[in-house]
Amino acid sequence: MTLTTSSGGKIVNPSDEQIRAALSALDVGRDDEGWAILEQTEMDYIQVSGDQASGFAMEYQTSDTDRHYRAARENFSLEQVVRAFADYRDGKIDYSAYGDWTRITW
Repeated sequence: MTLTTSSGGKIVNPSDEQIRAALSALDVGRDDEGWAILEQTEMDYIQVSGDQASGFAMEYQTSDTDRHYRAARENFSLEQVVRAFADYRDGKIDYSAYGDWTRITW
């Protein structure tokens, strides 16, 4: 499991504290972007974009691009995305707990 951020940081097998610190550090206003991806493989991951001030948008993908989904909401709080990343890392995420999702077609 690897956590990668838009600033170039990478953490292998991140702890809850490392996930929180990485997501807290995202700042769209400062960096013109802000994203983080926690991936099991290149095709299996959860990702967010945004920051604490504007809220976070969340997406996930399982096994291939035909299974890529975006949450209907785009204003998740830091606490919600930290929990989602930790649950994903632990293999117990329930995406339905975060509302509706739309499949992204490429």
